[in-house]
Amino acid sequence: MSKIEIVEYTLPADWASYLINGDGSGMEQIDTDVCDRWMAYNKLEAPLGVSDTSDFCTYHDAYPDVLGCDCAVYTFDAKVLKRELQ
Repeated sequence: MSKIEIVEYTLPADWASYLINGDGSGMEQIDTDVCDRWMAYNKLEAPLGVSDTSDFCTYHDAYPDVLGCDCAVYTFDAKVLKRELQ
């Protein structure tokens, strides 16, 4: 049996609904564009999950495209990422 390999990123908490459920209704178009661009640049698919809590972060994994904001920890499948990098 293979183990699940995960990678975690600290990203804006406001992205959770958009990334998990595909619902960007609470976001401005510029914010969804930045999120899409960040996901494409990092070759990531939808996250497996997101933390229940958020904290203010001046610096996070989406910085400098997104300045300081409330952030959550998103979990992604590292195998998908590795497959994309090959």
